[in-house]
Amino acid sequence: MPIAIPVISDLTSLSIQHQHRQKIFSFPSRISHDPLPVDIIRRISSHLVSDDYLGTVASIHRCSKEVYLAVTPILYNTLHVKKVKSDYLLSLTLITHVESEEEYSDSQQDEALFTPSKSTIRRLSSFRHVRHLIIHSLPSDHVSECFTNCINSLSSLVFPNLSSVQIRPTAIDEIRSWSPPTYDRPRNPLFLESLVSTCQPMKLCISFPIVLSEHWEQHRDLTVSGQYQFISRIHKLQQDGLWKDSLKEFNVHNIVHQVLPSLPNVTNNYHFASHITGSESRPIVHPPGVRSVYLPGIQWSYRAWQIGKLIKNLFPSGITNASEIIANTRWNFINVEGHILTKMFRDDDDESGVGHDEVSDLIKNAVRVGLPQDLPLREGFDRELVDDVLRAIGYMSEGECEICHGA
Repeated sequence: MPIAIPVISDLTSLSIQHQHRQKIFSFPSRISHDPLPVDIIRRISSHLVSDDYLGTVASIHRCSKEVYLAVTPILYNTLHVKKVKSDYLLSLTLITHVESEEEYSDSQQDEALFTPSKSTIRRLSSFRHVRHLIIHSLPSDHVSECFTNCINSLSSLVFPNLSSVQIRPTAIDEIRSWSPPTYDRPRNPLFLESLVSTCQPMKLCISFPIVLSEHWEQHRDLTVSGQYQFISRIHKLQQDGLWKDSLKEFNVHNIVHQVLPSLPNVTNNYHFASHITGSESRPIVHPPGVRSVYLPGIQWSYRAWQIGKLIKNLFPSGITNASEIIANTRWNFINVEGHILTKMFRDDDDESGVGHDEVSDLIKNAVRVGLPQDLPLREGFDRELVDDVLRAIGYMSEGECEICHGA
């Protein structure tokens, strides 16, 4: 139906009346004058940290002095060490006196704690809350020197409540390829040498990089240099400083071809990687069995050698405390069939792989036969101890690392 539109002869003659619009609804101000309760802020921050929104929590952390003190235990529960990004945090200045526990409690209410001159004290106070330390890459030499000089001037531990340390693939490669300034004694990078003197973790976790099955030989060739120095440096972490008495668990992840460290008087857990295809950004995992046959991988005999080698390294010729080490040490091997070259059925050509259903037995039997032959040949190792070593070895099809999943 047509709609009738009134005809207006002169648009300029229209007058628009500006009428005052009366407010119907009253909206609250965007910014309330009543502060959000600190316990609510803590709860929000806790959820954000669990979802990996650390940057957001760091911004909340700087809102006020009260919020800073409330959120610090949440933000610093897990400390990530990364090259460049952690430079300011670890660049501590040399101090001559640190407040006692009582003085520190009083200083939390003191305005001076938030002045620039108290920056190092403020960071040291935050480090008291660190439970898990994750080292993605090693700090620079300059930052490590600043950190070392500061903690050497302290009489107390910098990380008194630290329970676990993780060393990620990039840092692992830096430790392996690191060249010491002098060779007058066995050394570790300066940051690690300082770390073992200022904390007492119970768990250490190291991770090798994820390697695609088709590239494993290339990766082996690129990382063969320095692998025995790496083993010596990991062993030195435990033997030097405070870790010797505190460390109880040692985990190694993503193992393919690497020569492996083993620590005495702890539970050693070795997580062998399964075959991986696809890409590093979108990996496809092929667990041992039919799904992984004919994929490129190491020979089964090399896996048996890896296991035997790491155990024998703890008992060099001339050892005097073999029985004590065996009594307090255990070796658990998880997914031992992972990344082995296999085929559907066994034939006479083991070079092209072995049957996927016999890999586990082949490896276990080789270890069970090889260790009784090699260990008694070492001076100071009694033949009667061989059975104790074999009983301390365990095999598991799968297992979860509490450090990696709990941090």
